[in-house]
Amino acid sequence: MTSMPSGGQGSVGGAPGGRPGGAAAPASAAGSIDPVKLLLRYKWLLLASFFVGITFGVGLNVVLGRIAPRYISTIQFEVTAQEEATEILRPAVSEDELVRVMNTQVNTIMSRGLLERVATDPRLESEAPEWARQFREGGTFDYIQARLELEQIVTASVVPGTSIVLVRVTGNNADTPFAIAKVLQDTYMSQVSQQSTSDIRKRTDQLRARLDLLDDTLEELRGRKQRLIRDQSLETIDQRTNQSIIQLNNVNNQLNEIRNNTIAAQTSLDRMTAMLDPAATIQYSDTQRQQVEQLPAVLQQKAAINALRTRLQSLREQGIKPQHREYKRLVADIRAGEAEKNAIVQRELRSLFDAQLDQTRLLVGQLRNQELALVERSKELEGEATDFQELLVQVQEIDGQIFRYEEERNVKQSDLERLEDLVLVGAASRVDVFQAATKPDERAFPKLIPMVAIGVFLICGLTGLSIIAREMLDQRIKGPSDVAMIPRTRVFGIVPISTEDPDAPKRVETIFRDASQGVMAESFRQLRTTLIKRASRGGHKSVMIVPGMPGSGATTIAVNLAFACAAADRRVLIVDANYRRPSVHKVFGREAGPGLADVLSGARSLSDAVVSTDTESVDVLTAGSKDKRVFEHLGAEGMARLLNEAGAKYDLILVDTAPAVVAGDSSALATLCDASILVVRAMVEKRGMVARVKNELSESHAEFLGVIVNAVRAAAGGYMRGNIRASFEYQKDGPKGADGDKGKKSSDEPKAA
Repeated sequence: MTSMPSGGQGSVGGAPGGRPGGAAAPASAAGSIDPVKLLLRYKWLLLASFFVGITFGVGLNVVLGRIAPRYISTIQFEVTAQEEATEILRPAVSEDELVRVMNTQVNTIMSRGLLERVATDPRLESEAPEWARQFREGGTFDYIQARLELEQIVTASVVPGTSIVLVRVTGNNADTPFAIAKVLQDTYMSQVSQQSTSDIRKRTDQLRARLDLLDDTLEELRGRKQRLIRDQSLETIDQRTNQSIIQLNNVNNQLNEIRNNTIAAQTSLDRMTAMLDPAATIQYSDTQRQQVEQLPAVLQQKAAINALRTRLQSLREQGIKPQHREYKRLVADIRAGEAEKNAIVQRELRSLFDAQLDQTRLLVGQLRNQELALVERSKELEGEATDFQELLVQVQEIDGQIFRYEEERNVKQSDLERLEDLVLVGAASRVDVFQAATKPDERAFPKLIPMVAIGVFLICGLTGLSIIAREMLDQRIKGPSDVAMIPRTRVFGIVPISTEDPDAPKRVETIFRDASQGVMAESFRQLRTTLIKRASRGGHKSVMIVPGMPGSGATTIAVNLAFACAAADRRVLIVDANYRRPSVHKVFGREAGPGLADVLSGARSLSDAVVSTDTESVDVLTAGSKDKRVFEHLGAEGMARLLNEAGAKYDLILVDTAPAVVAGDSSALATLCDASILVVRAMVEKRGMVARVKNELSESHAEFLGVIVNAVRAAAGGYMRGNIRASFEYQKDGPKGADGDKGKKSSDEPKAA
């Protein structure tokens, strides 16, 4: 194939957006659109649309101002919070009462009845003659149509967070809405005043009727109380009741104490009785044991034992051993004394236990008898107290009713007096005019700033949508993200276009050899890293570089990759298998033959046909003599033998082929090579073609390593261009000596004196 001209080359791998060696997941079309790039690419178009939008907005403001102007007159009514006086008319029922009242006023203003009253007001024809004229036909004013028109131009709403009801009247000039607003204001406030007067009259009648009923009820309750006191002789009931209650409390306290003692005694009796069971053991308390230890018989036995122990101690002091007869006799006497003492203690403890058991039984019986007597007495006193208490409760209930009704009567009387005062001062209404109807001093619609904003939004929005639609419909490969959109297609790397390299390379076919410290050379290093890693992992020697279409730049990429791999101590052979338009020999200034075609035809051996280059570790096998180029030989067994023979001498074999779209040579070679890489040119080849070629290569013997996107253009002023310049500056100012610059001094080294 023909080598790419200088304008069609670039670098790869580490440039933004590249995904060397990574698998590409399916992506949406929207995912391939970079908003920053689009913004920078079309910034002048967007800027122009911005100014067009401003012009459109100004024109729209002028046109609408002439054909559809709108003026608004406003009225503000304040709904006051429920005060002490107005509670007489409308008692509050919840915290939302004020909100409900304001919403009610909004509905009242917009009601059919109020608007009909406004429409029938004769002031409209005198104060808004232009508006009223449209409803007068043949000397008759059409009030129905006027009311319907008012429903369209009048709006009412609650101002959020306030107690203000805002009314708006709209018209096509400043005088008409102002005149209608004044009539509406007067009509509404008149209706509010009439409603308040009606509420006062109704509430006054209710209060007076309630006062009369309360007077009758109080008189009946006082008479009933007097009769009860007289008939039951209740003058001393409080004293008698108190005595009964005191006695009952004393008896109940004694009863509780007796019951507690009975429970304690019964518990002790149950515990002692349980100890008498043959299977149980009597547990004596420490107090019982101390009492027994102080008995004369026990004390006498203790004294005898102590005397024997004293004699035994004396024998020990005399040196008499335990085997002595006297020593043994004393020990036996002490043991016998201890046993006798224990027997006395047990006998006395049992005697003491039996005595306490009898006392406990006697105590339990006495306590139960006392409990029965107190229960009977408590019942008698409860009966007496209950009788007295019932009489007292009746009197207290009557007193409570009298008190409540008197309180209610006082409140109602006070409400009636305050209501009469409200009538005198005219303060019963909760709605007042906060701001009277105002004459609009400027046009409400249209306004310049909103119209300009709308114009800019529409024009810029349409422009932006057009740009996005164009980008989404554009099937060309513009960068790695477009390749990533193809299902199961990995991006091997990218090559930015050479014109955006600040180093301005003149010959990109050998850029790695000629300018090894440039940005493009660094990009090929990154491609080399990916290639070597993938080839080593899969054990690949022969890698086919397949261009998608003519002009993709596969030859240039193959040559520069060969230089990059050679710089990493790899022996590389470049095989020109493009019989149709061979170009590798032109890059190195060699003849096309003898070469590959001669070897496959048997006219030459591989060693005779391979040509060395000026770069150590890089050899070339050109396309060969034109008369020996048989396309079928590329997929034959001879080609397989050639690759095996070359694989024994070289670390890597890069095979340059004809474009996959115009020839089937790459498909034949894919059955013989170890791996393949597809090269596509940005802004030329489309996703459908790439997907088809990728599928063909993936189904062959060679492992498909991915797609190299060549000649990727950065958006005008985009971030990719900035990264290229940053990389160039870093390479320019950094230390030298890597990959081809060995021996060159860094610019940072001190100069010789």
